[in-house]
Amino acid sequence: MYHVFYGVILLATAGLFRLLRQPAIRILLCVYAAFWVGLLYDVLLIFLSKGAATSGGWYLYAVVGAEVTLCFAGLYSILPARCIAG
Repeated sequence: MYHVFYGVILLATAGLFRLLRQPAIRILLCVYAAFWVGLLYDVLLIFLSKGAATSGGWYLYAVVGAEVTLCFAGLYSILPARCIAG
């Protein structure tokens, strides 16, 4: 089942490359990228202090809105509207 989601993510990412000229998409991508930089910094600090490269998954709730919006925008730019809207 995870492979199906990986395919959807790859398809949405390919669609986002078509939308990079739009300022709203670039802003959401910057927010999402800044979050991941911060999370990787957290993982680095935990690894250096405890020896485990891990972090709390609950931090992902902070960017769910950006993630869903980017995923839908990417899919919408690739797939026909009738495939998404039903």
